[in-house]
Amino acid sequence: MNFSIICRMCSEQNIKLKSIFSSDYVEQNLLNIITDILQLSVSANDELPSGICAQCASQLFDLQKTIQKFRRNEQILRDRILDHTIRNSEEVERNQELVLLKQEPYDIENSLEIETNPVEDLPANKEIKDQENTDTRKERKKQNENQSHLAKPRTTSITSRPKQNDNKCYICKSESMVSGKALLDHLATHTDLIPYTCSECEMEKIILMTVRSLNLHKKMHAQPVKCKYCDRRYSDERAREGHVKTFHLGEGAPCPSACEQCGIVCSSAAALKRHLRDHKNNLKCDQCDEIFHRRYKLKEHVARVHENQPTDIFECNVCHRVVHSLGSYNAHLKMHISGKTYQCELCPMKFHTAGNMRLHKKIHIDNPNYKPHRDWSGHYTVHHEPGQDKIFSCKLCGKTFTKSIIRISNHLKLHFKEIECDQCQRKFVNESQLKAHYAVHTGIRQHKCGYCAKDFMHKSNLRQHLKLHRNEQNYACEFCGKLFTYRENMKTHIRIHHLQESPYACDPCSMKFVDDASLSRHMTACHAEPYQPADLGPPPIMGVIESTNHAAKNES
Repeated sequence: MNFSIICRMCSEQNIKLKSIFSSDYVEQNLLNIITDILQLSVSANDELPSGICAQCASQLFDLQKTIQKFRRNEQILRDRILDHTIRNSEEVERNQELVLLKQEPYDIENSLEIETNPVEDLPANKEIKDQENTDTRKERKKQNENQSHLAKPRTTSITSRPKQNDNKCYICKSESMVSGKALLDHLATHTDLIPYTCSECEMEKIILMTVRSLNLHKKMHAQPVKCKYCDRRYSDERAREGHVKTFHLGEGAPCPSACEQCGIVCSSAAALKRHLRDHKNNLKCDQCDEIFHRRYKLKEHVARVHENQPTDIFECNVCHRVVHSLGSYNAHLKMHISGKTYQCELCPMKFHTAGNMRLHKKIHIDNPNYKPHRDWSGHYTVHHEPGQDKIFSCKLCGKTFTKSIIRISNHLKLHFKEIECDQCQRKFVNESQLKAHYAVHTGIRQHKCGYCAKDFMHKSNLRQHLKLHRNEQNYACEFCGKLFTYRENMKTHIRIHHLQESPYACDPCSMKFVDDASLSRHMTACHAEPYQPADLGPPPIMGVIESTNHAAKNES
């Protein structure tokens, strides 16, 4: 068993492993976490796997953070109990001192009144004193009743109000979820309500397109205090006053304002000011030169990418993709629970989020001749097994690709060549290929060799020619080790001198080949069953809905 590709914690095969004893993990005390918290014995010479995958390492760091949090909370509770005990003892001592202080002057005063003020014993004076005491008691009782009457509904309203980050679903009025991720997963069960038209909003018609916005909107309606200018509701008067000053008075009042630099229309002058910060704040990362418009975004980038600080992990329950923030997880869920609801005004392309649509619009601003991409999703299938790379299969020719979706997209362009030469009607994938081909019709040989003055039509031919002048010999015969400048020369040498002992032989027909690629091409062309390509038609532009006739044709 090859332990070099097996994770020590999860025992899964993963090529991208990092040693537990590496310098980065030593600084983060990963070995101490494994030995102290997990109570495992790990050493460099125990003949077991010493590598660990990034996901397991992140889970261990999260476990350490959780345990430290629990310990801090335990200490905070103990400190509070100690402080409460000390305060109670001090309060008891102060009360005893106050009782003593009140009693001593009272006794002295009574003794003096008995000796020096015998007039107090008269019946008329006693009646006046008793009446004053009675009035005082009645007034105090009335004040206590008023205070208790005012305090009672206030306590009730506070307990019934929605709280920030309470992780509750206000669509079905469920109890609080254990985490924000659990709430997002639960909200995915309410997608049948989208789009939703709010019946409680009276001043403006509100249509909600996502379940998260629906939950937040219903949470807003559960608040007790309503704005007199709109349908918004808030928890108290102060929050409502802040809303009124921000959105209905001054610069926050509704007033569409367009940005002179990018043309985006903001809802108010205050919103335009916030938007202009994106053009002014260009914060560059010192290590990779990436640009950010918010300082907190730059800090998160440095901590996660360059400092390798442990971050929260949110794994999708549908496709098992891992993201590192709750906002990214919410944006990712839209790919599963909703369609592309945000459409570009300048082309038919649609997007899952408004942020992606705004990024797309910038392409139109920079390049007025921009052409939208094709949607290739209907022309390939994806097969994915846990622990392995995704396999993309072309529906037109059966060819497969792994790892990146870009490779299958570039391959599918070969089936739908749209760039046509006006001289010979030959079609190409892109304009760069047409430009290189056009040299055949013009006869211009603009690529010249600096050593021998030879000229070539294509730059690739010049690069191959320069290898002769530089004496580059990068191709070696696997049988005798002889070096060659070009691959074809090496294949010719193997075919003439070593083909009889070539290991690349076809079992059905016993033909022998120079290399494994030639054998694979032969097997596909001569012995594989002919692939029946699907008649899918040309791919639509991204976001364009197919016509009814075409959909009926596919169903039949």
